[in-house]
Amino acid sequence: IKNELLLSSSSRGHNINGNDNYYNDQNALRKEEGKNVQSLIESLSNEPVAAASVGQVYKGYLPNYGYVAVKVQRPEIKNLVEKDAALLRNVASFIESIPSLSFHSNSATTKEEESNGNKNSRLINTELVAAVDEFMSRIFEELDYLNEANNAKIFAKLYSTKNGISIKSLPNGEGVIVPEIIESLCTKNVIVMEWIDGSKL
Repeated sequence: IKNELLLSSSSRGHNINGNDNYYNDQNALRKEEGKNVQSLIESLSNEPVAAASVGQVYKGYLPNYGYVAVKVQRPEIKNLVEKDAALLRNVASFIESIPSLSFHSNSATTKEEESNGNKNSRLINTELVAAVDEFMSRIFEELDYLNEANNAKIFAKLYSTKNGISIKSLPNGEGVIVPEIIESLCTKNVIVMEWIDGSKL
């Protein structure tokens, strides 16, 4: 559901590929204040090497470091998701307000129903608004690339082949190759990490 929601949001303003996306993503990078990304922008691949619901990944090059993967959040995606969240919340609130059939046939409200805020009088007793709020909070966490970068660092510390402290707990006991995060270039909208060649599954 989450991916379908975000895909729906992103598809309203952006295609997966194309020059428009490339220039939009370049502009998004330039707006990251305090980050020295000019040389990185000039090195970006003309087309994204991968695309997801909220961002696209380009191959870039950093002097004195080498090739990097640059994940750029789609411009305006946060505004689109906020609109979707408001819509979902309104729908959930409306569904919660629908009375049960038994309540329709018996208009007398018991003291128990009053103490429960007439919860028993609803067609659906599930707290849908609360569920939507929790659901959307997880999505907004996904939109914060600094949070994602931090999670990647924690994962690397635990399971990376480069001295991960919990390697032995993995089935192969050898660890996982985790790309290095270039923290100095990461923001809420951009993640820059080590480029690692691999095979598609």
